Amino acid sequence: MMQKHFRFPSWLLSCIVLFALCSSTCAIRAVADCPTVILTAKDGTFSSPVSSQGDIHYDTQLRCQWILKPTDAKQIRLWFSDFATEENRDVVRIYDGAETTAPLLAELSGSNIDEATSVVSTGGEMLVEFLTDNLRNIDTDFGWRAHYVSSSVRSILSATPDNLDFGVVVLGKISALKSCVVTGFRITDDIRIAAPRGYLLALSPSGAFSDTLFVPGNRDSATFTLYIQFTPPTVGDFDKRISITSRTAFAVVDAQGIAPPAIYWEPMTGPYTASILCMAADKDDDVYAGTHNGVYRSNTNGHAWIQSNEGLSNNAALSVRGIAVLGDEVFIGTEDGVYKSSNGGKSWQSRSVGCPKFVHTIVVKGDTLLAGTDQGIFRSTDDGELWKPLNNGLKNHADVTAIFISENITFAATGDSILYRSTNHGETWTQDNTFGKHRIDCFGQHKDVILAGTQGGWIYRSENGGAWKKLDDLTLPEDGWQYVLSLATDKDGVFYAGTEEGVLRSGDDGKT
Repeated sequence: MMQKHFRFPSWLLSCIVLFALCSSTCAIRAVADCPTVILTAKDGTFSSPVSSQGDIHYDTQLRCQWILKPTDAKQIRLWFSDFATEENRDVVRIYDGAETTAPLLAELSGSNIDEATSVVSTGGEMLVEFLTDNLRNIDTDFGWRAHYVSSSVRSILSATPDNLDFGVVVLGKISALKSCVVTGFRITDDIRIAAPRGYLLALSPSGAFSDTLFVPGNRDSATFTLYIQFTPPTVGDFDKRISITSRTAFAVVDAQGIAPPAIYWEPMTGPYTASILCMAADKDDDVYAGTHNGVYRSNTNGHAWIQSNEGLSNNAALSVRGIAVLGDEVFIGTEDGVYKSSNGGKSWQSRSVGCPKFVHTIVVKGDTLLAGTDQGIFRSTDDGELWKPLNNGLKNHADVTAIFISENITFAATGDSILYRSTNHGETWTQDNTFGKHRIDCFGQHKDVILAGTQGGWIYRSENGGAWKKLDDLTLPEDGWQYVLSLATDKDGVFYAGTEEGVLRSGDDGKT
């Protein structure tokens, strides 16, 4: 008997597939309603529901509601001591009344919610609703903890102005004072003023500054001047909120301040390895450090480092003595010749045809690469494919340890503490007798300022290729800081110096 085969129409098959995909992946909200909780106490605390799976994450597909109806309340203030949800997907909505038809006071998600984020009702009822989608994110879905207080009196607090910009303040300094006028009506409790890290408060210009102040309440009206100063504890942007509260009354002052990334030579964290032999920074401010253990990269202004040695397959290649950035490509000079990376230093390929194996340094100017080797200087104009010698005027087989190129002058330093200069892009060299008798291991530049790092002689500084002047010695106790093996500059003019003790940096053209 002939078997008959049924064939689905293509449109029907597409619908079945689409239904299956949506059933497994589409975010469907609020299929698991929680019992509505009604809170009538004058103040209290509540949290997102615990997981049905017994772990630290809240469940998916929740729709939970808490109705706040404190006895005799005319005003409610709500805030969070903990908050972590998946941003824009799992949300807390707060309504100015007991129904979702009431005005929406706030919709919160993410992890940027703190105690300075208070929500105040206009009446005696408030609805808090928690909605989650059908996807669990173990990195964010930890939940929240809310607190509320109520009052039988409607209180008001305000600050004028409510936005203060302190501008740039360097580490170790204190900003000029700024102030605002705080006004309150029907204040039933003491007024508490809390400043975030980086800001201090006082009630008079000469008063004692603190991060927390209290002003007596229980009065129909209150007016006082709040004085604020910015004292940055670390480098960074300090876009913060100063909170002013008195039970249910709430006001906030937005404060902005900036601490620049570097203001003096300061030790950095890592890399945790041997001496820093060379450094460079690319257009994205990624910083590269060459060591006897290969290459390290940092995209955090030198605060954290990642080892990056794929393609450096032998010990000689891991001894990285020079780094140069040419467009989107990074070149390194090693004891195994020149290597190139086209992916931001993640992996390396050999580029050593015509170049001696032992490369002390490698520099770039335009499309030209210069390598300082144990047999003099070699040049490449084809992206490192082929290298040719450039040694007219150098002593025979000069051991070139450092090279610097600017628009009008090129410097080359040798292992026997001689500095050469060229005014024709390295075609010929003459000895420069203006530098002290120290071996130079590296150069760095920002605009017209040139720095030369030496072995045991700290750093010398020149402007426009003129006379060299030694910088003031460091006050750090270890002698290894005086052995400067590498220098680099980022796009903001911050100098990084790699030494036998670690990394230093300076934000004032190396003066301090």
